[in-house]
Amino acid sequence: STQRLAGIVEGLKRSVPPCVIAGLLHTWFNGWSTAVRFQQTNVHCVFGCDGCQDELEHYLICPALWECAEITLRLRAAPRCISRGLLFSPSLGDTTTKLALH
Repeated sequence: STQRLAGIVEGLKRSVPPCVIAGLLHTWFNGWSTAVRFQQTNVHCVFGCDGCQDELEHYLICPALWECAEITLRLRAAPRCISRGLLFSPSLGDTTTKLALH
């Protein structure tokens, strides 16, 4: 719901700079410049995942990105799911701040 999204943004305002919130809103509204969004075919994940397309849905669960988050932000890489990447359903031990920075 809209109230839930507003609550996530309100909670983040105290702990991250505005550019992180802007990035989150950009993600929520499918603002990434991916090949799939621009109807291009045969463009693969820019992080080298075999058989994966350059699309937002992949990047939210991309093993390479989650591995980076695991190392730099100390987030558990599993479970990788779209709702967790969008901050809708954090996993045990996640913080909204760390997920937003992912």
